[in-house]
Amino acid sequence: MSHWAHSQLAALAAVCVCACATVDVPDEVQLVTLRPGAQAVRLVDARTTDAPERQQGRGYVRRFLADDAIQPRALDLLASRLGEALPESYRGRAAELHRLDVGFLLSPNALPTSSDTTLSLSSTTSGGIVAVAVLLGYGLIKAVNRGYSDNRAIASIDVWIGENQLTSARTVPISGDMRAAKAMESALASALDDLAHQARELPLMHDRMR
Repeated sequence: MSHWAHSQLAALAAVCVCACATVDVPDEVQLVTLRPGAQAVRLVDARTTDAPERQQGRGYVRRFLADDAIQPRALDLLASRLGEALPESYRGRAAELHRLDVGFLLSPNALPTSSDTTLSLSSTTSGGIVAVAVLLGYGLIKAVNRGYSDNRAIASIDVWIGENQLTSARTVPISGDMRAAKAMESALASALDDLAHQARELPLMHDRMR
């Protein structure tokens, strides 16, 4: 192989795809659409492990937000949704909270969208090599970004009312049109809707005693 070919291949090998290795997720979230109502049940916190301690998962990283990092607090939203949905005969009873994990499931190999990505080329690289490098580089970026939706917002809730378990887990993909905070609020709203539906379907207390 000629010296020229070697130098051109070396220049092509020097092309770097520079990008952030993780999705940008917030440590605090101000909810836009969710607001607690006036009627709420009393929540008894029976969680045994703080959410920040449960961060390592198989094949992904879990990042849950602390209770006070979400405003309005998910605890208050849950209490009010249950208070509004529970049949009248249940409303004087406390709800025992076993899990309230709200945050993100992140792929450790995820790259951001192409809008946050640049190509770095040597100033001595010839025009032909630059064209090939750009095609290869953006082809790689496009391939990697197909896995971007592997990053998800999650809301996982487990609550007991007497002997009745209400549980829901919802995820929403994080993408260019669905940023992390918005995806998290959507996942939480969906989980709360599911729990409210389960609460409305609980058998009436006087029916259970027959």
